[in-house]
Amino acid sequence: MAHPDPNVERAMTSLLDALCSWERSTGRESYLVLIPAEKDEEVIVADSGKLIPLYRLNNQIISDQVLELLEVHDDPNRHHFID
Repeated sequence: MAHPDPNVERAMTSLLDALCSWERSTGRESYLVLIPAEKDEEVIVADSGKLIPLYRLNNQIISDQVLELLEVHDDPNRHHFID
C-alpha cells in the first residue's frame, strides 16, 4: 500500500493492524475497499484487515464480494443497499 500522503498511509496501516487484532480476538470479519476518485491513487482492498494484492483481483471479483456482503446487511429496518 502506497498513499501519496504519509499521514494517510500511516493511518491506513494503523486501521488495518487494529482490524486484524480485533478480528483475531473476536472471530469477526470485514471487507474494506477504498476506491480513490483520482486515478493516480491506488485502490486498497483488505479482507479481515489483511491487504489483498491487486494482482489477485479484478473489478468483477471486488464487485461480487461487495454485493454479497451488502446483501447480508440489507435490512430495510436499518438500512437498504440493494434494490
